[in-house]
Amino acid sequence: LPESADRGPGPEFDVEVRDLLETHTRGMTEAERAVIHLSLLGTPVADIAEATELSSRTVIRIRVRFAKQLTGEDGADAG
Repeated sequence: LPESADRGPGPEFDVEVRDLLETHTRGMTEAERAVIHLSLLGTPVADIAEATELSSRTVIRIRVRFAKQLTGEDGADAG
């Protein structure tokens, strides 16, 4: 295989992901954005809760709401 086949997605993908995250985290509080960031890094819920001083239940709610936004299940685009 060519060496380039071993690499992950290119810089265009990184820009798309960054734009997607910026769009979907707009209007969130700093703590909510931290929850999403730490979640994307694979940080366990308990650790996110401790770092953000939120309850584990709140961390989970933020993550679920964000996932629904990404999949269009939040109803924001309906109408």
